[in-house]
Amino acid sequence: MPTHLDPILVACLGYAGLFLGLTLLMAAGRSVLVFQRERAPNSFALDGSDLSPFMNRLTRARDNYFENMGILALIVVVASASGQLDALNGLATVFLAARIGQTAAHLASTANPVVLLRATCFFAQLAIQVYWVVTILFLSGTP
Repeated sequence: MPTHLDPILVACLGYAGLFLGLTLLMAAGRSVLVFQRERAPNSFALDGSDLSPFMNRLTRARDNYFENMGILALIVVVASASGQLDALNGLATVFLAARIGQTAAHLASTANPVVLLRATCFFAQLAIQVYWVVTILFLSGTP
C-alpha cells in the first residue's frame, strides 16, 4: 500500500539524495586516480584543492551540504514531534529548489555572477529556515 510523503519529507529525501550523489561522484573521481596509480588513497586534500578545478568545486559543493543539514533535520524533527509538519510543506519545494540551484551554481563556475547566484540560493534557504522556526514557535503558542 503506497504511503503519502509530505512535501517536506520529499525535500529531505531530495536533499539526502543530492548529498549522496555528490559524495558518490567525488569518491568515483578520486577512486579512478587511485586505481590508475596516479594518486595514493591517503594523499587527497580534504577540500579537493589538489584536484582539477571541477573536482575542487564538486568537493566544495558536497561539503556545503553540511551547512544546512543539521538545521533542516532539527526543524523537521521538532515540527514532526509537535504535530506541525504541515507548517513546513508550503515552502519545502522552494527550499529544495534553492539547494539544487546552489549546488548547480557551485559546480558550474567560480565567476562572480555565478557566485552571487549561489549566495542568493543559500540565503533563500536560510530565510525559509528562519520562517519555519518562527512559524513553529508561534503555532505552538511559544512567543
